[in-house]
Amino acid sequence: MNAVLDVGSYTIKGIGVDQQTPQRTLVGYAQDGEIFTGNVVVGLNDLLNVVQPVEKGRINDWDAMECIYKQYLNDLLRTDPTQTDAVTNKSLIMVDRPFNGIKSDNVRSLDLIYNVCGDDLDKVMFVNSALLSLYSVSRTSGIAIEVGHSCTTIVPVHENAVMSEACKTLPIGGQHLSKLIQNSHLNSSIGTEECFNILRSMCHFKLDFVAPSPGYMLSYELPDGQTLFLGEECFLVPEVLFRPNILTSRERLLLGIYKDEALDGIVEMVSKVAERYKCASDDASPVCVLYGGTSLIENTHTRLLLDLDESLPGIRLRTEPERDMLPSIGGCIISEFLQNESSYWVTRKDFEEYGPHILYRRGVL
Repeated sequence: MNAVLDVGSYTIKGIGVDQQTPQRTLVGYAQDGEIFTGNVVVGLNDLLNVVQPVEKGRINDWDAMECIYKQYLNDLLRTDPTQTDAVTNKSLIMVDRPFNGIKSDNVRSLDLIYNVCGDDLDKVMFVNSALLSLYSVSRTSGIAIEVGHSCTTIVPVHENAVMSEACKTLPIGGQHLSKLIQNSHLNSSIGTEECFNILRSMCHFKLDFVAPSPGYMLSYELPDGQTLFLGEECFLVPEVLFRPNILTSRERLLLGIYKDEALDGIVEMVSKVAERYKCASDDASPVCVLYGGTSLIENTHTRLLLDLDESLPGIRLRTEPERDMLPSIGGCIISEFLQNESSYWVTRKDFEEYGPHILYRRGVL
């Protein structure tokens, strides 16, 4: 049986060997420095300092990652002891980020995983999240559009192979949009986590951005009982993903973006990637798959399809209700197909014989 682990920039998603659907959690630090993950963080995220161990595909907090492997991963691998047909041959799909590839992060992760999990784990494979998102909708070719927490990436895939040279990225994601919301209400007691909630529940994309919205106003109750009034920022903030040029110099500084850095929006990036994709395949109308937690903002699919249809008529856009979980779902699908394909996995025997650097020879798709 197989488990899938997807450590994103904000949430951690996984499917255990005894589970049928993905689960999500967070990782956080207590005031004394102790690290927690799992349901306790979800219930106490107001008391814990929720951290992001991964940013733009690279691991920046190895203490937090070790905690994830020790606590959350072991939970995923745990089987029901009352079952007579207990699972003994356990495999793990690790979701890899589009711009990571075979780097030291994967090597160090593999070392940690096998040392932490002991005999509970038999083999591991790292798979690109763009590939997995396409597999989740039964595609082996297409364009994966990830609107994530730390960035937005456009990744073309042709016959199971990522076209790395044609990938595009926008250094803006959910965490940046949340900062813009917080920056709009500096006089309130609004915290980072509450900004994430506002982004998910109150913001939306306008289907016609230039249409006037006079008197637009919504109210949002904060945990301390105060009422926060939200105006045009509800649609101006997410619009940055489509029109990053509307950012002011001060907002660029806030988000860590160079003042004169030229940025393409989602539609421009998809259009450029699609042209490269068409040159490599006979598919004149590629299927695009939208995924990532920030893609859950209201009207993302409709607005993206409307704008893409102007520059790429006939383009197909797949958007699933559980699009923040697509890599995990795709991991379950592909792991069953490749269960007996030894060249795709790094087994415990491989690890013991060659060490974690075996990843430079196999175990990455």
